[in-house]
Amino acid sequence: GDPSQVTVMGISAGAGSIAHQITAFGGTGAVPFQRAISQSPVFPPLTSQTTLDQLMNKFVSLLNVSTLEEAQSLQTEAIMEANALQIGASPYGSVTFGPVVDGVFTPASPSLLLKEGKFAKNLSLLVSRTDHEGLWFTPPYIRTDEEFTKFVNDRNPGISESALDYIVRVLYPAVYDGSQPYSNIVQRTM
Repeated sequence: GDPSQVTVMGISAGAGSIAHQITAFGGTGAVPFQRAISQSPVFPPLTSQTTLDQLMNKFVSLLNVSTLEEAQSLQTEAIMEANALQIGASPYGSVTFGPVVDGVFTPASPSLLLKEGKFAKNLSLLVSRTDHEGLWFTPPYIRTDEEFTKFVNDRNPGISESALDYIVRVLYPAVYDGSQPYSNIVQRTM
């Protein structure tokens, strides 16, 4: 169809996919829409090659094969079941899989491409955010500083000890006296 007649809308990861479309090919490609409503765009942090390899190894092991090529020859139902098992075993509120930089469609993180002005500019956008969206992804069982630290560590594979310490002690300290933008551990985690 005619992209000038298309308006897309997304919230959360759906809005994150809009960001990927807008920055596709570093902003030099055609965008399949003319207008977008983007609410709280988010996508999982781009992970390391090691993490991606671990995800792939887990996936093929669930299929009882050794390579992606072997997996491609299996029935759709087996692929769907392995996918459901892998995602079902993921940490609370995580999505496990997400877009990665491929050097072509996604030449860099959309955040970086937007900052560098490498995005389609002939679009009409309505952008907003959703208050407290993080609550949807916040494990209800986090009650201690140790559980909070483990949550941050698990959500950021490969994070250094110094970066983890900075996040939990400086950026989001366990201070609930009103001096922070949160007043309890659930809000802090969110």
